[in-house]
Amino acid sequence: MARVSRNVAVYLCVVLCCLFIAGVGMPSGAKAKAEEQSTPPVAKEKLMKAIVKAQPKVKAVDPYKDARIMVEAFVVDVDLHELYEMGVCPLGSKPNAVSVDHILKCLREGKGAEVTAGAKMLVRQNERGTVRQSVNTTEIVGNRRMTRSNSPERTFEARVVVLQNEEISLEYSFNMVTMSESEEGSKSTTSSFSWSSDACLEAGKPQIAGAIQEGTKAVFLILTADIGSR
Repeated sequence: MARVSRNVAVYLCVVLCCLFIAGVGMPSGAKAKAEEQSTPPVAKEKLMKAIVKAQPKVKAVDPYKDARIMVEAFVVDVDLHELYEMGVCPLGSKPNAVSVDHILKCLREGKGAEVTAGAKMLVRQNERGTVRQSVNTTEIVGNRRMTRSNSPERTFEARVVVLQNEEISLEYSFNMVTMSESEEGSKSTTSSFSWSSDACLEAGKPQIAGAIQEGTKAVFLILTADIGSR
């Protein structure tokens, strides 16, 4: 009887040793899978969040952060008659709407078009620039010379952002005041123009940003922007 018990004990020891050896020799992938299966879902989720949080965040680099953008604004007066002669309407919709090409054609051919104001400036990426012109008027009253400072005649402001597709986003405002006198010089007329909005321009391509009709002419604001040095 004692011999049987001893044989049983030896057999159990051999079985345990085999199981231990089998566990040590288990492939790493199988062990990892077994450990993964034994990990509770909640603990696994917390572990993944901790791993993601511990990873260093890579900050996106703006390829245009040092770029200088040349921004230009032009005010062009065009006779409505010349636009109608070309088959376009300044207030119409496509395909008969006026375009920059129509305005440039009138300027090239000298047909009822004139650039009456303009401003340009170099602005850094994601910054704002301002161009301002002031007018001083000098009058002689009796024996005295009097100088009066008027309100700014022309102001152009723009905030520039170059987008990833090289389109240029503008937040702009353009304000100007013009004065004209009658032929007799007895009456003067003051006109104020103001445009303020957002626009997205193709680099180097002019675009109509706004228009105002004044009598028999249309007054257009044309914007253009191009990416300079970086």
